[in-house]
Formats: sequence, C-alpha cells, structure tokens
Amino acid sequence: VIQISILLAIPMMGVFLFFQQEHAPWFAVYVIVFNMLVGPSFLAGSVTSERERQTLDLLLTTPLSPLQILWGKFVVRFRITLVLTSFLLWPLLLGAVLNTAFWSNLPTVMFMFLIVAMVCLVNCVVALTCSMFTRKTSIALLTTYAVLLMLYVGPPAISTLTRTLDMSAQTIAWTDWLGVASPFSALFSLPLNEAIVPENPAVNTGNMPVVLGYFVFSAVLVIVAAVAMLLRLRGRKGLSDG
Repeated sequence: VIQISILLAIPMMGVFLFFQQEHAPWFAVYVIVFNMLVGPSFLAGSVTSERERQTLDLLLTTPLSPLQILWGKFVVRFRITLVLTSFLLWPLLLGAVLNTAFWSNLPTVMFMFLIVAMVCLVNCVVALTCSMFTRKTSIALLTTYAVLLMLYVGPPAISTLTRTLDMSAQTIAWTDWLGVASPFSALFSLPLNEAIVPENPAVNTGNMPVVLGYFVFSAVLVIVAAVAMLLRLRGRKGLSDG
C-alpha cells in the first residue's frame, strides 16, 4: 500500500496540482485516504495485542502512570504514520511552490496541510481508543474503520443527498454543518481565488466556518477520547479479564 500510494502520488500531483488545479482538494483527499489505511493498522493493536499476548496484567502492575502508558504507546506509532503520510505531502508542497496559481492561495494550501495533520492525530487516537475498549485486534481495527467512515464519509454523503433531492435551503444549510466532523467537507470548504477558479464564485468564497468547526470538533473528539482512555486505565476493572 505504501509503495503503490507513493508511486500514484506522482501522476496525481500532475493532474490535480497543475492541469486541473481547481480540483486541488482531491489530492489532499488522496493523502487522507492513505492515512486512513495505514494509521489505524499501527494503533489498533496497541492494547489488544498486550491482552492477546497475556502481558497486559504485567504492564498494569508497573509503576508507570496511565498517562505514561498511553503516551508511550501513542507517540511511537503516531510518528511512524506521520512520517509515512508526509511522504505524500511533498507533491502538495512542490505544487504550491512551482505552480504560480497557488501563490495567491497560500492560506488555503496551509489549511490543507493542517487538515491532513489533524486527520493523522484523529485517526491514531480513534484507533488507540478502539484498542482500549475492545478485546481483539481485528475487532479494534474494524471498529476504527467503521467510526472513521461514519465521521468522514457520512456528512458529505448526507449533504450531497439533500442537494440531489432538492430539499429546502434550510435543510441543506443544516446538513452542511455536519461537515465539521469530516475532513473531506473541510477540504472542499476551503476558498480558492480567481487565479484558480475564475468562473465559480461559490468555490472562490468557500465556507471557512465549516473549516474552523472541523478543527474544533476534532480537538474535542481527541480530548474526550483521551479522557475516556485514562479513566479506563485507572479503573482497570475488567481491562485484562479473559
């Protein structure tokens, strides 16, 4: 997956960042999908593998605090996924530097990088949380993908459905706000000025409240998940049973 994804990033860079730069968010979507495939695979077995090897009881008897245990398991695997994802961000950086149309859209490019970074964090935290609350690595991995698909794909799918069914403007506006849970919705809410999309004022304007809302929602999700994991570790009751 890693090797094929890196190879595919080269032609996709040419298409989305040079020939069809109005579709530049699709390249960031590609990077996010890559991280969704790679990131959870490293974190979903963090705790369940300890239970499967019957070493979790031993870990819980060490003088390490719950925060130290979580941080140790998280940071080692998170940095791997971050580095692997960064390999696919080089084309985006090159496109922003070499294509003069992006020079006047640097804030948008910066937000693309920030959204991908936030996705890396959220994916890893969700995977670690699922590993904490399930008993098998396979179940943790499947649960992680189910949660991520619900958060990432659900909101834009609902928004598209309301437009397809030609619902009221109020309903469409309400469903658009569901996009705060999805990095895909946030990416396509970024503004692109006339240098890239001169004929589409709606794309030029973007929807920055949804973009900012995505970061707020993701930060709250990470904090809530971290607190839940800490409480789970401190309680310890039933954590390593069976």
